[in-house]
Amino acid sequence: MSATHNPVVHCLDRLNLGDDPSLRARAESVYGQCAKVPTKIFDMGPNCRPVVAIQLACESMSQHQGWDTKLAAQLAGCTKRQYENTVSTVRKSLNLQPNVSLESLAVAFGCTTMLSKMTRVWDDFGKEYLSSIPRAQRTQASRELNDVPAWKGALFFTCAKTLGQNIGKTKLQDMCACTSTEINKYIKVINDICKEDLEKLKEKETTSRATRRTRRRAEEENEEQAQLPDTKRRRRSNKETSTTTSKPTTTSTAAATKKDDTTTTATTANPRSGIVSMISHQHYKDTRRYKDYIAWSDALRQKLRTTTT
Repeated sequence: MSATHNPVVHCLDRLNLGDDPSLRARAESVYGQCAKVPTKIFDMGPNCRPVVAIQLACESMSQHQGWDTKLAAQLAGCTKRQYENTVSTVRKSLNLQPNVSLESLAVAFGCTTMLSKMTRVWDDFGKEYLSSIPRAQRTQASRELNDVPAWKGALFFTCAKTLGQNIGKTKLQDMCACTSTEINKYIKVINDICKEDLEKLKEKETTSRATRRTRRRAEEENEEQAQLPDTKRRRRSNKETSTTTSKPTTTSTAAATKKDDTTTTATTANPRSGIVSMISHQHYKDTRRYKDYIAWSDALRQKLRTTTT
C-alpha cells in the first residue's frame, strides 16, 4: 500500500506523529491485528480503525501520555464517547492492555507510603469480588482483574481518596488506558464490596494522624522543657550582671542627690545670678566706702576746728 493511500500514515501526519518510524511500524502492525475485530466495531467513523490503531500503538510503546482524545475522535469521524468505547473494545479484543501495577501507580503519584495498605485492600477485594459472582464466571473475572489495569487504577483512586490523598483522575485514566466510564464503573463496584474495609482504613488513618499529632506536640513540649533551664540560667546571669552594674550607679545617684541638696542650700544663702546676686549681705560699717567716709568726716571736722580756733 502506497504512502498516499495508507490510512495509518495519513492519520499519523494529521496527528503530527509521522516523523517517528518506529511508531509508524507499530501502528501498522496493530492496524493489521484489527482485522480480527468485527468490522462493525469501526463503523462509528471513516478513520476510526487507523486512529484507534495509532493510539494502541502509542500505549504499547508508553508514548500515550498527553494523548488528545478529543482530537483523535474528530479525526476518526465520531463523537468522543463513541471513540472511547471503540478503543476499549478493541483493546480488550486484542489484549493490548498496558502493564500497570499498584506499585507503579504509587510511584507515579508519590503515594508509596500507602502501598502496603492498598495491597491489603486489593487482596481482600479480589477474594470478595470473585466470591460474589457465579462460579462459571470466576475464571474470566480473575483474568480481568489481573489483565485490565482499570481495576487497579480504580482501587488505587478509591484508597487514596479514603486516605486523604487527591489523585488526578485524568492522569490515572491515561496510565491505565481506560475511559472515565470504565474507571467510574469499577470504583462503584469497589466501594460497594469494600465498604467496611474502607471505613476501617479511614478510621485507622484518622487515629494514626491524631497519634502523630499528639506525639509531635509532646516532642515540642519536651524540647521547650529542655530549653527552659538554659533560659532560666541566662536570665539569672543577666539579673546578677544588672545588679552589679546598678550598685555604683545607685551610689553615684545618692552622691549626686546629696550634692544637689548642698548646692541648693548654698544657692539659697548666696545667690549667684540675677538681681539678687547684686545685693551684698555684708554690714555697711564693714564696707570700705563707709570707712573712707568716716575718715573724710573726721578730717573735715578737724580742719574746721583748727580754722575756728
